[in-house]
Amino acid sequence: MAIYADCKSKREARLRWRKSPKGRAWDHAYYQRPEVKARRHEQYIKRLIKEANENNNIRTTGNR
Repeated sequence: MAIYADCKSKREARLRWRKSPKGRAWDHAYYQRPEVKARRHEQYIKRLIKEANENNNIRTTGNR
């Protein structure tokens, strides 16, 4: 039986590593990279626009 990257034991091992001091340090360094910051900021702006549009649609299509 092959062990796939998405099997339960691998997922749990990745989660444990991410919570370890070494994994947390890696995460911090990764999120400080300029290209990662730019991508996450772009996603943030898109999410804000999407939520604003959804809220606007809810208010305009509700009971009057």
